[in-house]
Amino acid sequence: MEKHYKTNGRTSSLKISFLSIMFLLLSSMSMAQLNGSYTINADSATKGTIFKSFGDLASALSSNGVSGPVAVTVAKGTGPYSETVTFTQASGVSATNTITIDGSGETITTTSSTHVMQLQGADRMIFKNLKIDAAGTGNNTKCVLLRSNADYNMFEDCEFIVSKYSGTSNTTAYVGFSGSTTSLRSAGNHGSHNTFDGNKFWNGTTGNSVGPYYGVNEYYNRAVGNNKFENNEMMNANYFAFYHYYCSGTKVNNNEIYNMRSSSINRYGIYNYYGNSRTTANQIEINNNKVHGLTGRYVYAIYSFRCRGTASEPFEMNKNLIYNNDAEFYMYAAWPYYATNFECNENEINDNAADYYVFGIYAYFATNGEVNRNTINNNEGGYGVYGFYHYYFSNGVMRNNLFYNNTGDYYNYGFLGGYCNSTLDVVHNTVVLNDNVDYYNYGFAAYHYNAFTDINYKNNLVVVSGRGGFGNFIVNAPRNFKEMNWENNDFYVTSTGTNYYNAGTNYTTLATFNNAVGNTTNISVDPKFKDLAKNDITPTNPAIANYGQPGYADIDFDGTKRTACGPDLGAFEFTVDHNASDLVFKGTKECGGYMEEIAFTFNNGSTVDLENANVYYTINKGTAAEYHVEESIDLIKANSSADYTFTTVPTFNEPGTNTIEVGLSCDDDASNNVLKTTIDITPAPHSFELSEGTNFPGYFNAGSMGNPDVTVPGKEIEYNVENPSKYANGSYGTDWDAVIIAMTAGGTDVSSDAALANPGSAKGILSFDPSATLADSMVWLGLTVTDNNTGCDSTFGRWIFVPHTPDADWIAADGCDGDVVSFGNKTTQDVGATEYTWDFGDPNSGTENNTSTISDPVHKFSTYGTYTVTMTAWNFDYPKFTYTKTATVNVSPVPTVDYRVNNACFGEDITFINNTTLPSGITGTIDYTWNFGNGVTSNKKDEKYQYPAAGGYKVTLTASLRGCAASLTKNANQFAKPVADFSVSGNCNLEEIEFMNASTIAIG
Repeated sequence: MEKHYKTNGRTSSLKISFLSIMFLLLSSMSMAQLNGSYTINADSATKGTIFKSFGDLASALSSNGVSGPVAVTVAKGTGPYSETVTFTQASGVSATNTITIDGSGETITTTSSTHVMQLQGADRMIFKNLKIDAAGTGNNTKCVLLRSNADYNMFEDCEFIVSKYSGTSNTTAYVGFSGSTTSLRSAGNHGSHNTFDGNKFWNGTTGNSVGPYYGVNEYYNRAVGNNKFENNEMMNANYFAFYHYYCSGTKVNNNEIYNMRSSSINRYGIYNYYGNSRTTANQIEINNNKVHGLTGRYVYAIYSFRCRGTASEPFEMNKNLIYNNDAEFYMYAAWPYYATNFECNENEINDNAADYYVFGIYAYFATNGEVNRNTINNNEGGYGVYGFYHYYFSNGVMRNNLFYNNTGDYYNYGFLGGYCNSTLDVVHNTVVLNDNVDYYNYGFAAYHYNAFTDINYKNNLVVVSGRGGFGNFIVNAPRNFKEMNWENNDFYVTSTGTNYYNAGTNYTTLATFNNAVGNTTNISVDPKFKDLAKNDITPTNPAIANYGQPGYADIDFDGTKRTACGPDLGAFEFTVDHNASDLVFKGTKECGGYMEEIAFTFNNGSTVDLENANVYYTINKGTAAEYHVEESIDLIKANSSADYTFTTVPTFNEPGTNTIEVGLSCDDDASNNVLKTTIDITPAPHSFELSEGTNFPGYFNAGSMGNPDVTVPGKEIEYNVENPSKYANGSYGTDWDAVIIAMTAGGTDVSSDAALANPGSAKGILSFDPSATLADSMVWLGLTVTDNNTGCDSTFGRWIFVPHTPDADWIAADGCDGDVVSFGNKTTQDVGATEYTWDFGDPNSGTENNTSTISDPVHKFSTYGTYTVTMTAWNFDYPKFTYTKTATVNVSPVPTVDYRVNNACFGEDITFINNTTLPSGITGTIDYTWNFGNGVTSNKKDEKYQYPAAGGYKVTLTASLRGCAASLTKNANQFAKPVADFSVSGNCNLEEIEFMNASTIAIG
């Protein structure tokens, strides 16, 4: 049976309309962009403005986007939320359309070994007051992962907790920037301009046995970078607290890093490797962090490698506190290692320890950087402490740094550097080596062996009271030491050990070191620290106040402005206020040329004695020597005064009002250093001088005491009188007059030796011929010129020196032709050396033989005759003045001796024929003497002689003319006569008869 049903039309229409409206409403809610306030509440279903979970919120943002700012609040008391959530980019997000999630102190957590929260390309999200607990126990456990250009996000006042992980995998972190969900070493553009501010990174307990490998890991983040980590508390990381590898513009500021995982071997507080490797446009900052309580074999508080900055935006590593860290092997505090365009300033490194070495600031291979106002104190190294390590540091400045109260078993180094090849200033630093070590203490170890542009070690303060087992090296600069400009340093040493200053050679005194480096400005003065035991190393001794060279530091360690005229030595500028008072000067209205001593009182404003205090006076603020005088006062007792009179007396010639300024050369408060007075000067004759006259046989020099003119008795000198510029020569005797002033330096009047030919139509002539009594005297010769119209006079003149002169004399005896004549020099000169020349008047003897320069010469004249001999003598220092003696020497001729011998038989006379002659033209009686060789003599010209016995004899004839004699010796023979005798012997007929000759000659 077929049934038909009827339907009420109205009812049907209403049903259709309702279903359509409901569909439209549901469709509209699922597609609407978020804008305004929302809530996450696990106790409610997701509907309207309420989301049951973070995941639901993430889905809605991903699906719908935003049309305005979104503020999400987690309902208090609804957590924890056990989930893993990924936020992706929500459409419509902008700098104004941000997404803020306030966690209300609730927790989002997961026990899975993965991230709790992931920002995958999500931008402009702000998380506040949220606890993010990664409770996984395996690899990849992390709180937050940022990847795929997650930019401009912020986590503020949140807690990042890794509560269960106890492993050592480098896939774990509180926060990771990585392109992978399973690795924290994946390169990419992970995210930029993200901020982590005021957060706490920890394991949620008071223990430190669990925690991630990294605190923050930012790996190869190639985007713009500029991620900020500021005002955070970082604990319980296993290996790295902050790890930034090949990232740009990272800011790690005002964080506290401590209580790392107990199982770590090596510890890094802040690690930044190749920062700004691709660009230097983004400034890297590691400032105002506290790193303490780190332990391990090797501890690196702040480590950077090849981080780059620019001149306008340098890489900053400033104002960090690094303390109470302890390493089994090495402790490294602050490392601007290979940094470029950087600042490493105002860091405090104290109370750290290592079994081997503690390194303070390690500026190794750094370039274009500052290491200023840092403190390294109270650290302990089993082997030693390296304070400021700066090998290959170029174009750098290290100033106002402190190193003190550090201890080491073997070594302590204040500053250790070398091989700089450009510029380096190591200035205004304070180094205290007060620990006894087994080997060496080093104040400055400067091994700059390479060629460099400009290195300065100036204005430093080094105090050594500790003893080195093998010695203390206050300075160790074995090469290029002079070029390092060791100037104005205070090296105060009280150690009883051997102390060295190495400047190519080990010296044990400051004086020898100063001599080696070529200046005497380095001193040894007790700085008198306020309280070294309480870490107050502010000096109080005014001896080092204002002693430094200006221009190397505008401010000191504390930021106090340094005294421009002379900063204090070391890192601290300390105030010592001396003052000047009670100027004594009586002159008021005087004539030009007025002279008067200047005196005043120096008041020592310090509590210690002041030595060698510099003072000055100027006239009309002149800079020339006669207008600006600087002297020093030997001693002013503590808190007392000293009256001082300048030894240099000024002369006033400038017409009109002259201002005299007296004061302290350099003092911290210049307002009470200067005293002034004035004197009115009526012009005296000026522009007057004595010039060299036509007759001037002496020396015309500067005419000063140090370089006077010179003349001697008998050498009258004349000066032209150059009249005062105000008057002409012709007005002499009416407008002006002159009086001779001539006196010795001792005040004896010698004006009788001078004469003035008065000026008139021509210039006047002032002459001077010193008397013999003025030998070895300085004489002031001048004129007192009086202006007859004003009554003022002035004295002008020149200094003249009268040296000793020689009194030339010699003697010599007449000689004979062929003899050598000796000359006896009898010249005298009271003071000084004398030189001589001799002319023997004998040109035929040859040019060289005819002269001599020795005092007592000898000469062999070329022939007989009368010779005129001249000796010239002079004072060695003044060869212009010569003195001679001339006399004759007679050289007599000598006969030419000759004779003939006629030998004879015994009993007969031997005849001697005399053939002696005189030189041609010479007449006179020749005296003869014969010596027959047997004691018999004769004075005849010719002679016969019979010897009493036959034999050969030596006969000498001597011929003499006026005492000049010559001799000749020949042989004479007295022959013996023979005695004839023979014998005959024969025997038989026909035999030969033998005749035997028995003749003899009787001899003698």
